[in-house]
Amino acid sequence: MSKVIVFELKRLIPFILLLVLLSGLSLYDQITPEPKKTGVLTEKVEGERALEELEFSTKDEGYRVEPASFIIVESNNEWVQIIEEKDLGLSPDAFNEQREIGVFTFHCEIEQIRLLEGDNQKQVEVIVSPENDFYHVAVMDQKQLGIGDTGADLINWHFVDVDGERLYQITQDP
Repeated sequence: MSKVIVFELKRLIPFILLLVLLSGLSLYDQITPEPKKTGVLTEKVEGERALEELEFSTKDEGYRVEPASFIIVESNNEWVQIIEEKDLGLSPDAFNEQREIGVFTFHCEIEQIRLLEGDNQKQVEVIVSPENDFYHVAVMDQKQLGIGDTGADLINWHFVDVDGERLYQITQDP
C-alpha cells in the first residue's frame, strides 16, 4: 500500500512545482516599479491655450522592452525604417505619407494630441502617460496641422505628461 502512495506522490511533484512556478511568475508580473519619467526637458507648460484637440488613430500598441523615445514620421521610408529597426508588426502600407503624420512613443501611451496657439510657429502638444515597456503608434491627418500653409515657419512637437511636465521636444520644418 505504501508503494502506491509514494508512486502517486512522484507523479504530483512536477505538477506542484509547475503550480509554484506559475504562481511566482504571475506574482512577479503584478509587481512592477513606478514608471520613470522619460525625455530631457523638465519645464512646466503654463499659459498656453489649446486651439483644438486633434484626432488621431492608433495603428499599434503593446508591450516591449525598448529605450524611451519619441519619433515623428513624415515619409514612407522613415515609417519602414522605424518598424524594421524596432521589429514592430506593422505593415509598411499602413502609412500614407501624402495625408498622414506618424507618432511613435516608447515607454508612454498617447492620451491626447492638441494644437496650441503660437506666434510664428505651430505647436502640437502630445499628452502621454508614462508606462514601462509600453509603446504606442498613432497616425493623424496632416490637414489638422495645416501643413502647407504659408503662415508657420516651424512645427514644435511637445511631449508632455498628464501633469504638464514637458518630457521631450521635436522641432521640424513644415
